[in-house]
Amino acid sequence: MREVFVERLEKLLKDSNISQRDLAQDIGVTESAVSKYLSGDRIPSGDILLNLATALNTTSDYLLGLSEEDEKADKSFLELKGILARNTKDLTPEQKNKLIQMIVKY
Repeated sequence: MREVFVERLEKLLKDSNISQRDLAQDIGVTESAVSKYLSGDRIPSGDILLNLATALNTTSDYLLGLSEEDEKADKSFLELKGILARNTKDLTPEQKNKLIQMIVKY
């Protein structure tokens, strides 16, 4: 699982053209933590994993290798989540998730 996670995280980070520093800010961790995720030295906690998936417009299942599909049924929804994740830097990860949940209800 760790190898799949690292491989997919690297690919998604490269494809999204987001720096490790920006990703770290988006998901509420240090740049060092992102570096450890990319090296396979560390696997993120559940909350951080969800924030990673949101920031990279994917699912936690895909990142963990539980799903082979990176295609999402509702791509516009995931794009919105990604936009919110990248553009709400003053919010905590918990506040970002709450905002996303509020939007989803409508």
